[in-house]
Amino acid sequence: MMEELLLIFILLGYKTFSCLTLIHLCSYVSEMSQFIKVKSKEDESEDESEDDYSRHFPTFIWTGRDVTLKRNLHGRPVTDDEFLENALTPRETIHNKNNVRNQYKERIRTYFKSRKCFMFDPPSGDNNVVQNMDKASDDQLSEGFKVQTNNFCDYIYENVDVKCVDDNIVTGKILAELVIMYTETICSSNAICVEHVVNSISMAENTRAVNEAIQHYQKKMEENVVFPTETLDEISEKCEKEALEKFKKISFKDKDHQFQRQLAENIEKERRKFSERNDMESLNRCENLIEELSKDLERRSYARLGGYQMVMKEMKRIEEEYKKAPRKGNKAEEVFQKFKKSKLMIASNIMEFEKVLEEKLKQEEEKRRKEEEERTKGSNNSQKAGYVAGFLGAAAVGGLSCLKARAAIGGGAAIAAGGGGAAGAAITATSSASVLTVATVGIGLVLVVGIAVTVLVIKNRKHKSEK
Repeated sequence: MMEELLLIFILLGYKTFSCLTLIHLCSYVSEMSQFIKVKSKEDESEDESEDDYSRHFPTFIWTGRDVTLKRNLHGRPVTDDEFLENALTPRETIHNKNNVRNQYKERIRTYFKSRKCFMFDPPSGDNNVVQNMDKASDDQLSEGFKVQTNNFCDYIYENVDVKCVDDNIVTGKILAELVIMYTETICSSNAICVEHVVNSISMAENTRAVNEAIQHYQKKMEENVVFPTETLDEISEKCEKEALEKFKKISFKDKDHQFQRQLAENIEKERRKFSERNDMESLNRCENLIEELSKDLERRSYARLGGYQMVMKEMKRIEEEYKKAPRKGNKAEEVFQKFKKSKLMIASNIMEFEKVLEEKLKQEEEKRRKEEEERTKGSNNSQKAGYVAGFLGAAAVGGLSCLKARAAIGGGAAIAAGGGGAAGAAITATSSASVLTVATVGIGLVLVVGIAVTVLVIKNRKHKSEK
């Protein structure tokens, strides 16, 4: 920020510090006011008062260099300020020339509400030092001059207010533009309107403030955003605050915050550009990551029993590794849900295929079971029939053989022959494995019966012989 605008009138030597010199200054100020309009054309209906001018005139500081004149009035010493005020006091006179001078003095007092006077002793008694002041060191300057210089600087830094136009602080750059416009217009003998000048500068400065704030936002976003990111909004908010601070430092008299709203709109446009870029980077990053993690899932076949569980297990692995991967951006969840949805549809189809396959296997198993039961049932019936047939056949053949053998060779041979005959008859009756089994059992029974019959025959013969 710049201290309040000052008009520092410097006089060299005590001889020039006179009422005549002051009158020349008053004349200049009076003429300058003729080329200055405080109010715009729209407000011309209102008369411009001297107070209106005083609000736009700077603080007046009268300085005198190399002054050796003693500041005495009426035989007593006075301060520099008292000396100045005495010089600006109108004098009672009947001469017209003096009346004009009094008018000039009054205008100085009216236009410059704040007035200050500083008188400086010669900086050094050495002419060589005075002639080379730009190269002189502090040690070469007189103590009195250094004290007076410090007093002057302290007053400027501590007492002069910040220069404002309608409560808007005037910065150094704006001040320079104001001075240029003032001087150029006055030198061209054209009247200058303070309000128009201020508005022109306001337009230029606020436009520059918007442009520089936008550039600051773009620069900070490029420096802080690493695409893709999930914290774009937080970074944007921080950069926007910095841009707004920069705008406020440059802006001047932004009426109704018109340019600040323009800045907000431009920042929002830039934020959307960064957001679109971030979305694209995030989308590409996540899709490439999903493609890499799902390679095994894509190349394997799951159209078999247990395929659904295998797919779900693989999906769980992919999800865990996907969540661990860094810098996925704000599209991470959207991309994964899209991938998951497509794979769950495939998993659902695999589940349906498993159900159909299981049903088919059950039907085939039921068919095999029934066929086995039919074969087992047929085998049991054949065994029973063979068993009965073998037994009956063996009994018949065995009995016949016994009768024949009785006459020929006797009981034991007959029974043996009968048993052999029964066996032969049983073997002849069927050639199947089951019938052979039954026939074997029949032979055993026939042998038992044959032995029993033989024993009875022997006992019968013995009984008859005893009689």
